[in-house]
This record gives sequence, structure tokens and C-alpha cells, in this order.
Amino acid sequence: MSTNKDKIIQFIKDETSKCIQNNSYTFEKCNALIISMELFLDRSNVSRTLNELHRTGILIKKNGRPTSYISKDVLHNKFPFASFPDVLLKNAKIEDYISQPSNPIQQSATKSFSIIGSQKGGSLYDLMNQALPVLYLPKNFFKIIILKGSFGTGKKYFLRQMLDRAKQMNLIPQKSDICFLEFPEIIPDFYHLTQKLDTLDHCYILNIVLSSTHFQQENLSSFVNLLATYYENKVEIPLIALTVSEKFDSSILQTLSPVILNFPSLDERSETEVLQLTLSMIQQESIRLAKNISISVEFLRTLSANIHNCHQMEQEILFAVSKSLFSSYTKGEVNTLYLEPGFLSESCNVDQKISSSYVLQHFPDTITLNYQQPYDFANDFSTLSFNSSAENESNYELSDYFTRNFTLCNEADLKDVTGSYSEDWLLSSIRQLFTKSVYYVDPALTDNLCLHISSVFNGSFNIKKMTLPEVTYTIPLVQKLLALANENHLTISKTQEKYLSILLHYCENLLNDFHIPIIIASRHQMIMNNYSNIFNLHYNRRLIYSFAIPETSNEKESSYLSRLYQFALKINRGQGVLILSDDDLKSQISSYFFPKTKLVSYCIPLHSFLILRAIIDLISNEKATVFSIIPNLLIKQQDTFSVLKDTTLKSYTLRSADENLLFVRKLMPGLDSVHINEYFYSALKQILNELEIEMTNSRILNFLFHGNCLLFQRKYRMNFYDNIADIHLNIDPDLFDLLKNCIEHIPELAKYEFTKKEFYVLYQALVYGGF
Repeated sequence: MSTNKDKIIQFIKDETSKCIQNNSYTFEKCNALIISMELFLDRSNVSRTLNELHRTGILIKKNGRPTSYISKDVLHNKFPFASFPDVLLKNAKIEDYISQPSNPIQQSATKSFSIIGSQKGGSLYDLMNQALPVLYLPKNFFKIIILKGSFGTGKKYFLRQMLDRAKQMNLIPQKSDICFLEFPEIIPDFYHLTQKLDTLDHCYILNIVLSSTHFQQENLSSFVNLLATYYENKVEIPLIALTVSEKFDSSILQTLSPVILNFPSLDERSETEVLQLTLSMIQQESIRLAKNISISVEFLRTLSANIHNCHQMEQEILFAVSKSLFSSYTKGEVNTLYLEPGFLSESCNVDQKISSSYVLQHFPDTITLNYQQPYDFANDFSTLSFNSSAENESNYELSDYFTRNFTLCNEADLKDVTGSYSEDWLLSSIRQLFTKSVYYVDPALTDNLCLHISSVFNGSFNIKKMTLPEVTYTIPLVQKLLALANENHLTISKTQEKYLSILLHYCENLLNDFHIPIIIASRHQMIMNNYSNIFNLHYNRRLIYSFAIPETSNEKESSYLSRLYQFALKINRGQGVLILSDDDLKSQISSYFFPKTKLVSYCIPLHSFLILRAIIDLISNEKATVFSIIPNLLIKQQDTFSVLKDTTLKSYTLRSADENLLFVRKLMPGLDSVHINEYFYSALKQILNELEIEMTNSRILNFLFHGNCLLFQRKYRMNFYDNIADIHLNIDPDLFDLLKNCIEHIPELAKYEFTKKEFYVLYQALVYGGF
């Protein structure tokens, strides 16, 4: 039989539940008078029992007239992550400690956490998985996280997202906020800091920015210990977020917290993520102003080429939107704002020639963000559908056509192409016009251009259905081509003339910016083509050239060397040529080229895409010459060797954060590289275990790079090997079968049903791609 105490407890539980269910937090029946009347008990006995239940921690006491009591058990069941005081002051409200969710089901920390880069494969994915468990730590636990990164990498934005997420999960009161403090040095007198801390109300995250990079470990440890002592007797302790620069000594930080969050710079994030960040910021302004915003792809291209951190991006966008808003009011066009390159600041050089990334090449010329139908830009871009017109689709097709047929073009044979004397004579005449043009340093590009222009002249290439962008530049060669067409009694329309200008302008840009071409001379054509095509696509330049040496060639050594030398002479742009070759060819090529005085060249072995990345960084300087970059190139080469010889990438944690694998993700956007890398790594591990060969960084990086290349070609329907004959080579059949079986043993890879040629790419990567 229940006692009076049990009846009182049950009554308060029932009333507390009813109030929460009805979103009414008065708890007006939970006082001694009402309880005594409802349960027919003596009021003084009820009052004494209520005080006893409060002292034992079963009830929360709310001061006032009358004094009310609330069931702690019910509150903790309804709001498991909220913290409640034992006594509520007269004017305090229980709502300040809880946030009633619209959905009674408790949300998880990761569900619907929409921050760009936090999804699988994103640059912040591992960082988020490390940070979010902190939300579940006890309120009275002294907890520290370290935010490490350069200026403008989004650390404060991340903390605000953490705060919002904690509120959504009902972990903290809605009034909770972030408090920011910055210390140039550790304050010797801790009293000054405690004075600041005493004034902070509703502080859930205390962000302390340590500006200096020269703190001694003992000083920093003492500082943290003093903080811990200050909060020793506090009921609720804020999350301490220490922000430090990327140069801060990690060994010191590891003694303070297991949670060290490394924020990548904007340059280390993929092009897709940078574009998502840009559009997300513009969308925030669209919603704030309640106006649609139309953005040109030129605006996005110019902005992405000139920004270096998220802070600068935000500043440029805010000022550009404000200028557009002012312009719209001036012109009386107030419904939609338009963002063009002219609205960017003077620090963004809008007149420079900017290469277009592969992502932006396949982006509509103009997109419109509707403030009433906002996008979740943290999602994969492939799920988004912008307001693209038929004109945008046509321009996309034009850009894609140019990319496939000119950026990635191979050699073309111009001898007796048509079999018609007049047409072959026309083709020869076109070829003659190109001999002294800027395009002539690229024989394959020149030959493909001549063939294509001939098809435009004779009408076999139809451009009538194309919507072409406006042309604001003049290409002198176009006038010569028109004169040639007139001599041959060919009528060229204005549309064809415009198309020729656009085509030649595009191809001229392919040869800009880099004055030292790179030749990859190799017997292994498929992995060679992967390197040249992927890097040329990424930079949208004709920068790397493939020179194939047949694996079973019967040519004398001097024959292929002579052909290689003649090819290098043709593509030389005045500053010399770099040659990357197979290891066993390096000495032959160097010895042959050394006495040649017409050409400055330098040859090094190609062991990985890492050295290509380093070389392109060196030759991007417009004043670079082969001689001037050799000292730094030798240093880069040694650094690369050190990385490739190591075995650190056997660790999943180090693989997921490796800067070279992150660069692969930038080279091949649109792939779920994090998981793809793990699938190919699993296959490689099986193969090497069977062969009893050590797993090195060199083998890992090269196998994963070429595996990504295969899936990149599948995604964008490309073929880097169409100029390579079917495989009739002397391969090790047992090793080939082992590789094939290990790949097909991984279900996520088996579904692609790789062809024999694709398996041979991985075979080459395995056998010849290692260091």
C-alpha cells in the first residue's frame, strides 16, 4: 500500500508531465495547499514532506507565493541533456533551462548537421566526427578542445554551428552564447581573467584565442590548471575552446586535450567545397534581403581565383551584394540582384586571364538563388538543380566539347585526310596560317584545330543550333581564316565567325601562364596518360605532354631519343623543357640531351604525382626558367622521396588527413574519394599480403591515384586510353589474375565491372608506379 509520500511524489510527477505536454510551465497545482486539498491530507504534513523531498534531491523548489515543486525525474526523462538547479528563484523560469523540441524524438549530434565539408568525403568529415562527441560530456566536466588553423579557416563559424546544434538537441538553454577572449600572451595575473569570467552570463563556449605561437609548455599548462581550479565548484562549466595558429607546437597541445581539430585552409579544400561555401554565403544575403540573387559564372571564377581565406570571401561577397543592391535601386530594378565581376573590390584583378576549373567549366553561365526556396549547399552538388536556361545548357555543351576535343586532344594525322583534292588543299592552307601562330608550339593542338576549322568551313560541323556567348575580343588569325575562306569561294556566316573567335580564344588560353612545358616519356602509356590528362584538366592548360615509348619496341635507342628531342624542340616555349621519365630511361635521355645546344632541358625520374604537383608550383612563376628552378626542384625531389619511402599511410587516420590524398580529391572533383581510397587500399593490402611485399606510401599513393582516375573517367564519360591499342603485352598472368580477383573481392569495386584495359591500368600502377 502506497504511503502519503508516494502519493505526493506521484501527484507532482503527473502534474509536471501535464504542464510539459501542454507547454505550460506554471506548475500551479504543485504547491502544498493544492496537494493537501487534492489528496485530502494535512497541509503542514504535505509542506514538511515537500521540503524533505527537495532536500533529498527528488524535487526542484521554485521560490514564490506559493512555493511550487517540480519533479526532477520527469524533467530529466523529457530533457535528458539539460541541467537544472535545485532551487529556482522567484523570477526565474524553467524554460530558460530547457528547449521544447517540435519533434519529441531526441535528435542525435550528427543528424541534419549541415555544414559544408562535414559530409562523407568532405574536408571536415573527420574533424566533425572528432568534435561532436564533446556535446555528450557531462555539464560539470572541465572539457577543452583545440582549434588549430590559419586565419580565416572558419573556426568561429564552426563554434557557432556547435552552439546551434547543442540548442537544437536541448542540451543548453536558448539564451546560451559564445564568449570570445583574445590573449596576445598568457596573463601572469590570473585575477584579471577571473574578473572577466565573473561577468559572463549564459556562456556555453568560452573561446580563448592564443595569438602567440611561443608559449612555453609549463606556462600554458599552468594557465589551463588555473582555469580548471576556477571552475572547480561551478555547477555548469563552459566548453573551453582554445584557438591557436597552424604553427603552434602540436606536442604541447596534446598534453592539454585529446581533441585537436585541424582546420584546412581554403586552398586545401576541394573546388566543389569552395563553390558551395561561396554560394552558401550569397544565399544568406539573399534570405536576409528577401531578394533573389542572380550570379554569373565569371563572378564565381574571378572570386575563387583571388580569395585566400573564408574571411576574405565573406567580405568580398558582402561588399559585392551591397554594391549590387545600390545599383539596383539606382536603376529601379529591385526584385533581383545581379552579381558580376565588376562588383568585386579592386584587389580582385577582374582583367586578368583566369583559368576555369573543371567544376566551373561544367557550371551554368548564370544561376539564380531564390530566397523563398533556399538550397542546402552542404549536400552533393549533383542533387542540386539551378535555374539554368537552354542557353546555359548550350554553353555547357560548348565548354564540354572544347575540353574533350582540345584540352585533352592527342595527335591527329593530316595526310590525305579527306581524299578530296580541294578539301585537302584547304586543310593544307589552314595549316600554313598556323605555322607562325601562338598555337604552333603545340603540334597536337594545332593539328586538331586545323581539322576542326576545316570541318567548320565545309559545313560538316554544324553550329547553327548553338547559342554562343558574346565576343568582346579580337583574334587576328580569324581575319586571316576568313580571307582564306573567301579565296576558296566559301561563305562564312557571322555565327561561324563568332564560333571561330571563341574557339581560338579558348585554345590560346590553354597555352597561357606556364612557359616551361613538361614531357612525360614512358613505356607505361596508361598511367602516363592519367598524369597528363588529370593535371591538364585541373589547370585547364596544355601543360603536360605524353611521349609514349612502346614497351616491346624494336627501335634502336637513338631512334626514340631523336624523336623525343625533335618533339621537345617543337613544344619549347623559350624557357626550356622538363622531362619526367621512367627510372631506367633517365640516364639515357640526360646523356642524349646534354650536348644539344638548341634546347635547355632537365630530366628527372617520375615516381609519383607528388613530383608533378611540386614542379607545377615551381613553374607557375612567369619568370621561371629551367635553370632557375633546378635547385628548388632537387629539394622538392628529396622531400618527395622521403614521403614515398615512408609507411605512415598504413594508418587510416593519417590517410584520411594526408595532404597528397586531399590534393587528389581536388584533382578529381565529384568523387567520394574518402571511401574510394579505402576500397582500393583494401584491395592493395590483399595483393601485397599475398605477395609478401611491404606496404609503402609510394605504393599506396600511386595505386589510389590511378584507381580514382578510373572512376573519374567513368563519372564524366571520358577515356584517356582511346589512342592506345588493345593489350597484347607480356604481363605476368598470375599477378594480373591476383589483382583482378582482389579488386572483384571488394563489392564496392566489383560493381564497376572493370574492363581488361582498366585492370591493366591498375596493373601498371602496381608494378611500375611504386618507388
